[in-house]
Amino acid sequence: MELMRSNKINIKIVSCLLIAYCMLPFVSFSQSAQTTINKNSILIGEQIQYTIKAFYNPGTHTINWFTIPDTIPHFEIIQISPLDSLIEKNKTTLTQTITYTSFDSGKWVIPSLNIKAKLLKEDTAIDLITDSFDINVLYAQADSTNQLRDIKPIIEVTVTSYFWYYVIGAILLLAFLAWIIRRYYKNKNKFVNTAAAALSPYDEAMQDLEKLQLLNLLNHQEMKQFHVQLGIIFKRYYSRISGKNMLNNTTGDMLMQLSMKDMSKEDIAKSATALRCGDAVKFAKFIPSAEESENCKHVVAEVIKNSNQYFIKQ
Repeated sequence: MELMRSNKINIKIVSCLLIAYCMLPFVSFSQSAQTTINKNSILIGEQIQYTIKAFYNPGTHTINWFTIPDTIPHFEIIQISPLDSLIEKNKTTLTQTITYTSFDSGKWVIPSLNIKAKLLKEDTAIDLITDSFDINVLYAQADSTNQLRDIKPIIEVTVTSYFWYYVIGAILLLAFLAWIIRRYYKNKNKFVNTAAAALSPYDEAMQDLEKLQLLNLLNHQEMKQFHVQLGIIFKRYYSRISGKNMLNNTTGDMLMQLSMKDMSKEDIAKSATALRCGDAVKFAKFIPSAEESENCKHVVAEVIKNSNQYFIKQ
């Protein structure tokens, strides 16, 4: 009886061990590696795509990815793709592709790589070994047809020179710039007064000064127009007698031009007073009295009269 009991216990133990042994592959199957290549035979310099995939359960294991050796006999590493991960429920897939090439003809082996799958609860690890592959590295096949081929004639290369295009372009550009500069100085130095071509500079100035009496100096807008026209009359007169356009000159420029014509200091000082009063009205919104405005006109008329006598003597 005791022997029968002992046999039953042994049978149960053996059964449990068998069940555990049978389940072991299923437990370890979740941690595995798969290796593929895109070709087994290449010509010298062609590339091979070597792809590794590792499958594991992140709830039970961690993965220590392989380290690629610095050198692999007869092969060179062209590129290593980033490590890609795909998570699906309790399964994680890690993928990486290594691009190899070879410049040595012959039959060579891409070595296997070691990936370690480590248990989270225990200090043990499973080695996931990638596959190694035999690779045939061949020379390019020679032409076996032995057909004669015509020798192509030498093709003459036509070199186009753009030197004269650049020269012509530079000449045209310089001519255009010279025309612009000449026109600028011509317009600057040329003064044309079509309105009073029949009058002398002095008579025109006196006539325009008389027209200023038509403006009402008690009206602010007309008073401002009075001083603007007064400055124009003064500059137009000196433009005509000098042959230069001074209408765009500032007050400072006009006084400098007058000093160069040997005018008396008194006339220059009077001109400065009248012109600067007009500048104050135009730019500083100064409002002079009617008496001050009339005095400015009288000063301009007197300076023009004195200048005309000076130029007549000349």
